[in-house]
Amino acid sequence: MIETQGLTHLHIYVTDLDRSLRFYREVFGLEEISRDGPKMVFLRPPGSSDTGTLNEVPEKAVRSGGLDHFGFRLADKSQLDRAIKEVEQAGGRLVERGEHSSGAPYAYMLDPDGYTIEL
Repeated sequence: MIETQGLTHLHIYVTDLDRSLRFYREVFGLEEISRDGPKMVFLRPPGSSDTGTLNEVPEKAVRSGGLDHFGFRLADKSQLDRAIKEVEQAGGRLVERGEHSSGAPYAYMLDPDGYTIEL
């Protein structure tokens, strides 16, 4: 077994970097930590070591390569309705909503490029 420190990042192809950057900043409060050229941005939640990369490559921005979805754990589960509204107001949309077998509420949302986000 290879020992790791956990997941280092998610790399997402997007069709419009500015639109996707605005979406992830507004909805999830991600902060820009660096750039690699004019079309790739590294983001991180405040106080976290988790990293996401948005890479504007329109011809590759399709739901492929095995990425099914990624999730954000809400700090307050009672705020799911508010979170859904924020995602929708920022250009995303609700796909499915329910409860896991443990009774934990969830929502599957799509970002502007069609990537599935679980809340």
